[in-house]
Amino acid sequence: MRSDNNPPENALEFKNQMTKMNKNILIGVLILLVVVLGYYAFSNKEKDSLQNETEQVVARTETNDYFAQNQECLKYKGEIVTKLENKNSPFGDASLEQIFYSPKVNSCVYVEYTEKGGFYNKRLLDFRNDGYSSDPLTMCSAVSPLPAIRETYEKLDGNLTRYQKDLIGCDNFEEKLTEYR
Repeated sequence: MRSDNNPPENALEFKNQMTKMNKNILIGVLILLVVVLGYYAFSNKEKDSLQNETEQVVARTETNDYFAQNQECLKYKGEIVTKLENKNSPFGDASLEQIFYSPKVNSCVYVEYTEKGGFYNKRLLDFRNDGYSSDPLTMCSAVSPLPAIRETYEKLDGNLTRYQKDLIGCDNFEEKLTEYR
């Protein structure tokens, strides 16, 4: 018999040695591949875990900041109410409907509600820029649900279809506000 370090004596023995060597190389490559894939999967799991923790901390911080900024905006409520009570608006008597911090505008914004002659308006205004000539960030107008107006629509149209369409002019106003929250 011969040892593995000696050269093969015939072609069949050489072929068997090469097959064993190829199997050993293949097994080595597979083991290396498993180790690399295991390392990659483990490192990604750690990165994902760290990223999720970071996102949670950032979300909590943003929520806390948003809450604090909303609280800061509430300090201006009295000033806005006084301004609206003394405002001579062509839209009618104005009142404050809501106030909140808008990250989009990076300022306190508020919803002004006015009603005059059976119509009402809601206008979103920036607290820093809310003079008489300022444009609202968004607004809506609708027919207020007064019985006299309802009766007029019934007499003119025979049904409430147009009245209901005009009445819902501000129904989606809260949806308009979501982009500012």
